[in-house]
Amino acid sequence: MNLNLVKSLTELVRTRDSRISTEVMETAEHGLILKLHRFQQCEGPLSFSPAFFMVLRLDGIDSLRLDTLTYSEEILESRRFLDPNNLLTGDITEHVVSELNRSFRLCSGVTEDKLSCADIDKLL
Repeated sequence: MNLNLVKSLTELVRTRDSRISTEVMETAEHGLILKLHRFQQCEGPLSFSPAFFMVLRLDGIDSLRLDTLTYSEEILESRRFLDPNNLLTGDITEHVVSELNRSFRLCSGVTEDKLSCADIDKLL
């Protein structure tokens, strides 16, 4: 992925939603990658990792891969977009903005008292 493509996509996404933060990184394996997440204002001096974020990278010569990951870098979804030169059509931009604005809540786990319960309705 070249720098001009990254800049164009960053501008398109930030124009649609100014709360989306972007970060460009370079890796030996994938070259330039773009990390995207929705900025959340925290009260006080502490800041926390977002619940989830997206990483866009070149996947071969003719496609881009958009991975959605949790704060602990577990992949929730991986989507492939063909023809990286045709990004400005809005497909990726629309997908990024809608995904980063969806309601999302991480599972807090199952408590010990619910482990002994055999009724699935009570677990949910």
